[in-house]
Amino acid sequence: MLSAAELTKLLLAKGDAAGCDALPRSKCEVKTDKAACAPPAHAMAGLAPRGTEAKLR
Repeated sequence: MLSAAELTKLLLAKGDAAGCDALPRSKCEVKTDKAACAPPAHAMAGLAPRGTEAKLR
């Protein structure tokens, strides 16, 4: 039987993925086959909805 510390160590080791910084940086990098799929795909990629871009003053 594994201790809590050993289990946590295994979970973290198996959850670490090489290239986990592979999320798209902009909406133009997100490709979908249907236009209706774009908004959910953007949300799943952690991108802001349309019209909410930050503006610097």
